[in-house]
Amino acid sequence: MEIHIGREIKRVLRNKEIKAAHIAKVISTTPQNVNALFKRPSIDSHQLFIISKAVAVDLFILYSSRLQADKNEEVQRDLLQECKQEKHSLEDKFQMLNDIIFYQRKYIDELEKERNTRGTTSNQHSPLAK
Repeated sequence: MEIHIGREIKRVLRNKEIKAAHIAKVISTTPQNVNALFKRPSIDSHQLFIISKAVAVDLFILYSSRLQADKNEEVQRDLLQECKQEKHSLEDKFQMLNDIIFYQRKYIDELEKERNTRGTTSNQHSPLAK
């Protein structure tokens, strides 16, 4: 979203109930030129500074806050990417652990079968089994 500084100046003047004629005097121009300024998407930084002083509002903050918002958006995108990578890594580790558990259970089952087979065989040969 681009900043249309002319509209922003017009909004500030309306909110502060400042007439275009007053700003025209301050920046040494005509009210018609001020009205034309409202239609411009950008203006000279010196002119913006003078208007900022005249209306007692830091109009440059519109740009610096936009820079900060863009920076925050970039940081959030980076964090999201890192989280996605971490998620994939954790999913891989989870799958590995599930595989280990599967094979451990399989091994335990085989050991129990072997023990049961030995137990049955040794019980058949035991003198107490008769």
